[in-house]
Amino acid sequence: MANGEEFESGMVADVEEWLLSHGDHPEADELRAKLDAQRNIWLRGHRDVMGFAYLTLGRVS
Repeated sequence: MANGEEFESGMVADVEEWLLSHGDHPEADELRAKLDAQRNIWLRGHRDVMGFAYLTLGRVS
């Protein structure tokens, strides 16, 4: 898995695991919809237009 996929998957892993064990929770549908929307943008939206850039910024001391 490339770094972008690891990053995106890692960001939502905790919420996805929570949803697996709390699927009947009153907030589950809202969280699931947010994750689906984020995944849709990630997989079908911004990758073709913007791509990815990871920067590490620092200053010389």
